[in-house]
Amino acid sequence: MISIELQKIFARSISYAKANNHEYITQEHVFLQLLKDEKIFTLLTDLIIDVDDVSVKLKNYISKYTPKLPQDSKDNEPIETTTLTKTIENMIKQLQFNKKQIASIEDMFVEILKDDKAYCTYLLRNYGLKQIDILQEIEYENVTLEKQNKKSLLKSLTFIKSWALR
Repeated sequence: MISIELQKIFARSISYAKANNHEYITQEHVFLQLLKDEKIFTLLTDLIIDVDDVSVKLKNYISKYTPKLPQDSKDNEPIETTTLTKTIENMIKQLQFNKKQIASIEDMFVEILKDDKAYCTYLLRNYGLKQIDILQEIEYENVTLEKQNKKSLLKSLTFIKSWALR
């Protein structure tokens, strides 16, 4: 299953492709929308990445290299590229391997960056970023979130216990 947030990323990717009359939806379309997500934005800025610069370069790349639909085309539905399809399939396989139920934005983000031929991977590598940096940052954020959830749960249980003892 795909998280609601990731579904929204896919929907925005399709909308962006349609608005620009693109024939295809590429990894770059999805990645551009991922950059707008608060989690991904924070992750990259924590790693000293200029997200605005990456976005501009990505938009220029998409505009230059993504074929446009013919003007007289009656069907303006962009088609998913085989590369994007393969990336999504690999993400799902990885989820199944890890016995994870829901694909998240981070899962898609990491899966795109596994593709050495993807322009987005090239862009981030130009900033000196490696996939391990991203995985470590995601793991750190997950551990931090888990600790916060445990503290919150502990506070709730303490409150319930004190309330029940009254």
